Amino acid sequence: MTTEDGMEEFERVALNNQQKAREIVEDLDIVRTWQQIGAEARLVGSLRMGLLCKHLDIDFHVYSSPVKVEESFKVVACLASNPKVRKVEYRNLLDTEEACVEWHLWYEESPERVWQIDMIHIETGSAYDGYFEPEV
Repeated sequence: MTTEDGMEEFERVALNNQQKAREIVEDLDIVRTWQQIGAEARLVGSLRMGLLCKHLDIDFHVYSSPVKVEESFKVVACLASNPKVRKVEYRNLLDTEEACVEWHLWYEESPERVWQIDMIHIETGSAYDGYFEPEV
């Protein structure tokens, strides 16, 4: 295999993964589900930058003011009702410098392809609002 063939394969895998990731975001209806509690979900990370290749992950920063753990749980309960969501992990970091709630969901596209979806719920206007979201 030539370097050119390897690059074409890399690009093909990346494009296929990006398409599948967008289908998952739509299947879970992530943006609209967060909007139901008045929060704004912004796509960040490798999918947003078009770099998705090996690691199957989807990243969101979610903003609301204030961040209410109970409301955050309502959204994730709705997302987790999708039968393809196999696992959910939660961390309350509101009393730390990060001042956020972390959610990690595992979505099983197939037994061989499990996606990790990270959603960091941050207070609107906090020090980290937009910090990790430079214009692409």
